[in-house]
Amino acid sequence: MLNLKTIVSVGLLCCISICASAQDAEKDKKKNARKKQTDKKQVDRVANRLLASFKKAELTEEQTKQAKAIIAKHASKIEEAQKSVNALFSREQQKKRAAAMKQGKKDGLSGKELSAKVDEVTGQTDEIKKKLNEARKVAQKAMGAAKADIAKLLTEEQTKAMGKKRGQGKKKDGDKTKKDGDQ
Repeated sequence: MLNLKTIVSVGLLCCISICASAQDAEKDKKKNARKKQTDKKQVDRVANRLLASFKKAELTEEQTKQAKAIIAKHASKIEEAQKSVNALFSREQQKKRAAAMKQGKKDGLSGKELSAKVDEVTGQTDEIKKKLNEARKVAQKAMGAAKADIAKLLTEEQTKAMGKKRGQGKKKDGDKTKKDGDQ
């Protein structure tokens, strides 16, 4: 027969292992919650940027409410693209990227120069660059769709305040406008 010491020892070991696994599960929950908060913050920043791009139009409260609903509709695609970007880099690489971006902007770099500097610091491979560009295209497409949907809410006066007509982008150098005498 088993003695009392053995039974108590086995019982204690079971309790300790259960407590340890519960603590690990709790840590995982906190980690996932933090990650979700980070992703949500990034989407919120994108939403704020989109709304800020319509600042000149001076959206009404109702239009702002509708714009937020439109952004929420497109947020899943934007969030998905952001998650795929975040998955490409470790936590340390993300910190290095952010620091390199900040320093590059302080140094007056922009566009390709800034991108090259960040790539150099993080040691990006061609494969990562390709995946990063794909994720950016998805995010830009979703943001463009959201922006187009929001632009449909604008009145003619608001559209004029924005500086261009709905559906028209910047004119290209080769485009010429017709004058009164031209055909």
